[in-house]
Amino acid sequence: MGIPYGEIKILFTGITKEKTLFYKEIIDRLLESGVFNTKNGKVILNFDNEGLAEIELQVKQWKRGKELKELSKIEQYRVEMNPVDKSTFAYRT
Repeated sequence: MGIPYGEIKILFTGITKEKTLFYKEIIDRLLESGVFNTKNGKVILNFDNEGLAEIELQVKQWKRGKELKELSKIEQYRVEMNPVDKSTFAYRT
């Protein structure tokens, strides 16, 4: 695996491990499907009572006077879950 170019950390507080796993699954699916690399189009996320149900990509295939680029995907990524040591966080009350 190559050297990482960037890192995004999301800290969820006050929710269960199950809910955190629920959100992780959605983030994984968005990365796998390439929605963050959509060009010349839009992404429609459809949710039902169980969570993310469908991802719809609407991409322009052709536009006069414009050369449209092909959709690419993020090839290397990793979504991890780590326990949080709350003693290291400062809270404002």
